Order: sequence, then structure tokens, then C-alpha cells
Amino acid sequence: MELHIVIDGERDLAGQVYRQIKEGIQSGRLAAGEQVPPSRLLAQQLGVSRKTVSDAYARLTMDKLLVGQIGAGTFVNSALPLPPISRRLAAKDLAAVRR
Repeated sequence: MELHIVIDGERDLAGQVYRQIKEGIQSGRLAAGEQVPPSRLLAQQLGVSRKTVSDAYARLTMDKLLVGQIGAGTFVNSALPLPPISRRLAAKDLAAVRR
């Protein structure tokens, strides 16, 4: 998985991480069931504290966008509805199977 997050400035870092991951999930760039990087690794890559990433992940989990699996990691919630374009593609694929 490629997760592109850009930190702009030094204010509301957890909010920036939260918003960008949320947008990635809602747009379909981060697929349902896809694992997100461990908070320690993402924090290191972004040059922020682990607490910053953990706070963003906690908020995304409270919003039911991410789910944690003990011993396995954190994943995009697979129970989320598909983004609009994916819904259309899924319906098209389903129609093709029914023929």
C-alpha cells in the first residue's frame, strides 16, 4: 500500500494525518481491508511523534473508518460502503456475472 501524506506546517498534525487518511478511504485510494502502516513506521516517515499518528488512528477508529486486529495490525474497515465509482464498477461486474 502506498500512503501519501503531506504535513504542512506544525499545527494540528494529528488532524492533518486524520483528514488525509479519511480522504484516501472515502475516495477509494485506500481499499476496504487494506492494512495501514504501523503508527511507529508512519510517524518516522512523516517526521512526527508516534502519538500524533496514534491520535489520528484512534479518531479514525472511533469514526469506524479503521479497525484494529490484535497481533495483526490496523486495517481500513471492510464493512464500509464502496465509494461511488467502485459501486458502479461492482454493479457492472455483478451484471456481467449474471449473464
